[in-house]
Amino acid sequence: PERVRYTAMEPITGYSSCQSIGLKGEVQAGNGTGIQNVQIVVWDDNAGLLDMTGIETGGRYRLDLPSPLTPQQLWVQLFEDDQPISQPVVVQTQLDCEQGLQVFEIDWEKVD
Repeated sequence: PERVRYTAMEPITGYSSCQSIGLKGEVQAGNGTGIQNVQIVVWDDNAGLLDMTGIETGGRYRLDLPSPLTPQQLWVQLFEDDQPISQPVVVQTQLDCEQGLQVFEIDWEKVD
């Protein structure tokens, strides 16, 4: 991006799920309040764009991907007006749905 306005907060937490692959979290403004008007965009190197979603009231988001439970390297990034406003973050899903990671919680905070 031309200017990084948001960064992913560490640590990124992963959870097991035998039902879906997905992402959830919160996007916070500089004062700690949630924001809207941005999109979470998810893609992988093979299929390209997988999905995107807007931010709900309070800055929360949840995105369930329509893909089968397979190991995938997913790229996640914030966009506003079709422009990236964060660096991409990569997460790796795993095949073992009882002990592996399929759902990731990524919270984003505004960079000063």
